[in-house]
Amino acid sequence: MHCAPPEGADRGSCVVLVGGLYGSKEDFLPLMPELATAGHHTYAYDHRGQHESDGPTDPDDYSLDHLAADLQAVLSQVAHPRAVHLVGLCMGAYVARAAALATTSVLSLTAVGWHLGKDGALARRLRTGAALGQRLGPNRTVRLVTGIADLARPDEAADPAYQAVARVRLTTTRAAHYLGLTRAWAAALESDGHPEPPTPTLLVRGSQDTLFPAQGFTDTASRLGAQLTVVPDAGHLVQLHRPNTVAQSLLRFWTTRE
Repeated sequence: MHCAPPEGADRGSCVVLVGGLYGSKEDFLPLMPELATAGHHTYAYDHRGQHESDGPTDPDDYSLDHLAADLQAVLSQVAHPRAVHLVGLCMGAYVARAAALATTSVLSLTAVGWHLGKDGALARRLRTGAALGQRLGPNRTVRLVTGIADLARPDEAADPAYQAVARVRLTTTRAAHYLGLTRAWAAALESDGHPEPPTPTLLVRGSQDTLFPAQGFTDTASRLGAQLTVVPDAGHLVQLHRPNTVAQSLLRFWTTRE
C-alpha cells in the first residue's frame, strides 16, 4: 500500500512500515495518512506468505535473512531521494534492523511495540508453540494461531472494519509463515549478538501494553542510546490506538535526521 503526500507537500522522503508476526500491512492504515500529510511517501507491505503475499510452504524459507532480503527488495523499488525511514512493528523491528544493517539508504529505525532486547523466556515459549504447530499440521496450526491472537490482546478492541481484516488474515496467511517467523523471532531473542542499528533508533510503546514489560524498553533504550516514547492510554497496537500521537513522535524524531 502507498499513501502519497498532498500536492506541494512532498519532502522527497519515504517511510516503509514493516508488520509483525500475527499482522499485515493493514495494521498501519490509521498511521499512513498522518505521515503522508506531513510530506512523506508512506508504504506498507505484507511479508512473504502473509495475508495477500504469496509465499513458500517450507518454514525454513521464512528466516530473518529471507525477510530482510525481501525488505531490501521493497526498498529498491520505493526509495526516494532524500531519506528512507524504517518503522518495524513488534517482530518486524528485527526485520527492519537487519535490512538497515545491510544498506546505507536508511536514515532511521523505529521499533514499535518491541524493544529489540534479549528474552530467553519468551524465546522458549515461541519455540514450544512452533514445535506444537509443526505437529498439528497447517490447518490446525492456523486455528491455534487464531486462538493465541484472540487471547493475547483481549482488551484491544478496534473498529469493525479493522476487526474484519484481522480475522480474515489469520486464515489467508500461510501456516509456514507462522511457524517460520516464530522460529526466527525465537532465534533473535536468544542471540547474544544483537548488533546495534547503524542508524538513530526510536522505541515506541503503549503505556498499557500488557504483552511486554516496560523495563525491557527502558533497558534497551539505555543500551542503544535510543530515544523512548511511551504513548499514554494505548496498548500493544499503539499505532492503531493513538495514530496521531505515534505520528507526531516519529515526525519529531525524523526532523533532526533529514
